[in-house]
Amino acid sequence: MHEAKVVIIEDNEDVRLLARTMLKLKNHHVVGEAGTLQQAISIIDQVANGDLEVDVYLLDGNLREESMRGEDAQIISQHMRARKILGHIIGFSQSELPPDVCDSVAKNKNMRAAVDIINELPDKN
Repeated sequence: MHEAKVVIIEDNEDVRLLARTMLKLKNHHVVGEAGTLQQAISIIDQVANGDLEVDVYLLDGNLREESMRGEDAQIISQHMRARKILGHIIGFSQSELPPDVCDSVAKNKNMRAAVDIINELPDKN
């Protein structure tokens, strides 16, 4: 996909900076960032309300300290389905994510793999 509109959902600010930098180098546009579960839910609500257009979500599995097995990614994914949000979800986590949470996975927060996945997505018609 060329010039994808991407939301980065990641609690580590340094990782968000790296993701933002690498995405911009490949001509993608970061249209939103969330460092907390509540911020992620807020972005999804903006998309559902038509206030924000997103093609791809880079989704960390664990935004809260007590989330260790991708519970936050599961909550976010369920909220997206409930709000009928479309977009490609790339799991971007150090830990395994629950099944049916994402469309693709960039294991071990491999940013290069995440960008490659975005680049290989078909363009919107």
